[in-house]
Amino acid sequence: MGFRVSEAVRRGCVHKRAPKACQSCRTRKVRCDVTRTGETCTNCRLDNKLCVVPISKRRHVGDRVLGSSFVTSTHHPQSPICDAIIDFGDIQKSPQETRGSGAKTLATATPVNDTAFNIFDLGIGDFLASGGSNFVEQEQLNNLLVDESDMLERMTRSYPSPSQTLCSEQHPLPSLPSYIAALPDHIPADDVWYLQNRDCLTIPDAESRDRLLRAYATWVHPFTPMLDLVGIIKAVSGDMTCGPVSLLVFQSMMLAAAPFCDLDMGTKDRKKSRRILYERCNILHNFGIESDHLSILQSAILMSFWDGDDGQIRDSYYWIGIATLHANGMGLYLDPTIGPSDEHRQKVLKRTWWSLLIRDRLLAVALRRPVQTKAFRFDVPMLQIEDFELDTLLEAVGYNLPIDEFNLENLEIVASCCMAVAQLSEYIDKILSLQYSIQKTLGPQSHSNKTVSLVPKTTGIKWANISSCGQELQNWYGYLPEEVQQLEHAPEQSSGSEGNMANVHRALLASYYSMTMMTLYRPLLSLSVHKTEEKRIRNMAIKMVFQAAQSITGSFGGLYTNDLLLYLPETATAAIEPAIVTHLLYSTSDAARIRNHSFQGFYLCWNMLLQLGQIYFLADTTAMMINAAAQKLKAHSTIKRALPTQSTDLTELVDALCTPNALSFTSRIAVPFVGVVGEQRKDEIPVQWVHDPCTQIEVIRPAHELEFGMAVGDTRIGGSSDADFFEQLVCWDMGD
Repeated sequence: MGFRVSEAVRRGCVHKRAPKACQSCRTRKVRCDVTRTGETCTNCRLDNKLCVVPISKRRHVGDRVLGSSFVTSTHHPQSPICDAIIDFGDIQKSPQETRGSGAKTLATATPVNDTAFNIFDLGIGDFLASGGSNFVEQEQLNNLLVDESDMLERMTRSYPSPSQTLCSEQHPLPSLPSYIAALPDHIPADDVWYLQNRDCLTIPDAESRDRLLRAYATWVHPFTPMLDLVGIIKAVSGDMTCGPVSLLVFQSMMLAAAPFCDLDMGTKDRKKSRRILYERCNILHNFGIESDHLSILQSAILMSFWDGDDGQIRDSYYWIGIATLHANGMGLYLDPTIGPSDEHRQKVLKRTWWSLLIRDRLLAVALRRPVQTKAFRFDVPMLQIEDFELDTLLEAVGYNLPIDEFNLENLEIVASCCMAVAQLSEYIDKILSLQYSIQKTLGPQSHSNKTVSLVPKTTGIKWANISSCGQELQNWYGYLPEEVQQLEHAPEQSSGSEGNMANVHRALLASYYSMTMMTLYRPLLSLSVHKTEEKRIRNMAIKMVFQAAQSITGSFGGLYTNDLLLYLPETATAAIEPAIVTHLLYSTSDAARIRNHSFQGFYLCWNMLLQLGQIYFLADTTAMMINAAAQKLKAHSTIKRALPTQSTDLTELVDALCTPNALSFTSRIAVPFVGVVGEQRKDEIPVQWVHDPCTQIEVIRPAHELEFGMAVGDTRIGGSSDADFFEQLVCWDMGD
């Protein structure tokens, strides 16, 4: 119980404002104790005045508590917290009850401070007024005869905030499809509404969703086979045996599949559609709706398919870094077969690790950045055909999401291609460590922001190691199964659309191999050599780079002819760039035949780059660098003779130099080889480089040194800033 009045005065406590005052005390602005005496206040009694208490004009909470709306309510209270303040000055007792209670009533019913009175000590009888009171009507009093404990439970129930009250009464929280896992409980309602307003909880309609899932299964999953695609497809179809799908993972799947199909998202631009899907994934990631490390890792790998645009920090390289952090945190580099996990999860972990390595190595070449998944030792075994679970995948897709190209033969081919790319990623890491060093360079948008990039080594070149690595790489490709190698026949010779998926991934594998060979040998082109062995390796490098450019042009050229180029990922730009630079290099040859042949290859690669630029920002950036390099080449005398006027745009430049039938450019699709691929299999290798009239030795080894002298600052070129772009393209940032 609280202090009595005398104790409060003796201890010097500050009196609170009286809850009620009579008219006389209100006018005189003195303290009134009418609520304590219950009848006439002390001031009016001493002054022999009539004590009149006016009716309060405020809407008291007590009226609402005693009203029928409170008693008959069947739902929890949804009013602001101020509704819990009850003014008991409105409760008038009868004179008989007041006189009978005496001083005890005054002491217990009149609070001196907040802790001196407990409203829940009052029973229902304390609220009932005499028959002469007009506080409530008789029918309202009948409604008050309810269980006292029920009223106590209602009054002690926590009150939500006004914003929560308004949202929950008028608009229920947004719901997700049954196959999507519910949001965690720790996400506040305000955040849920924010996610809803930003369309982060929006799932594409059934038709668009199925198209995206088909595109994901056909063009994304083969080289990134980390997800449990069988469980996801079953969940979407209503079979919840494997549980619901993570919202973050599902939205990331939509993002990764967006480049391969047209979406009706209010814009006809695929870049804008991809940006909308990326913003959803980015916001979901920032809000931390996912607590499972594996789901966050997988979604980060899928978000690396967003190549970003100018000035954005969160690009593909950023998300691979996020995925690497989670992979190291959960020990994904350890052998998954040694542990308590079931066999299915072990395969998922194994595929996830290799998917991360593949994306990391390919992006390192495409962006010229160091690899991030640099585990000094990892125990994860190499992928095997059993790890892909093709039988269950084929059954799930065929029953729930029919795809024409999904048959066991095609699935085995693309799975074999994926295993080959995983092995190739190991060679890429080895080559980048052998031929390139890490250096800080200025960012494209700022003179102060520096980024870490890879530049070719200029000193300490280990020629023997380079030769050995190149021969080992050729041996590796020669031992691959024939069904995954790029054979002499072109993709356009395949009839129907049944082989499109296999042809695209086979062409990707061959182009990635040629890209790796160019990554190994291109830094040697601008080096000056004196020793005989070094000259031999340099001459071999010249031939390998030329053959690799021809192979990439032929592989992707067949896809371009059959309208399959848009099914390539953004990492295909990393293969087209060195090919188009090599063609641009040989377009400066003094021999007209060589020059025309190179311009035809350049024209085809340029059109492919422009087409990929409709989807990927990375292709746009590469096209701008090529354009800057071509402007520098206009100063060459050969191009001056060929050009009727000095064009300022690269498209006009190639149109002026190439005939309308330049798209009929033919080149060997065979991958680059020098000599034999292992003496023991000399007669078994199905792919050999065949010379044609346009690829004689004088093309591979030009008589003049202009092509590679340009990279080291030839005096005939000049010293303008445009040369820097060309140097970066020819010898990979050699001029920096």
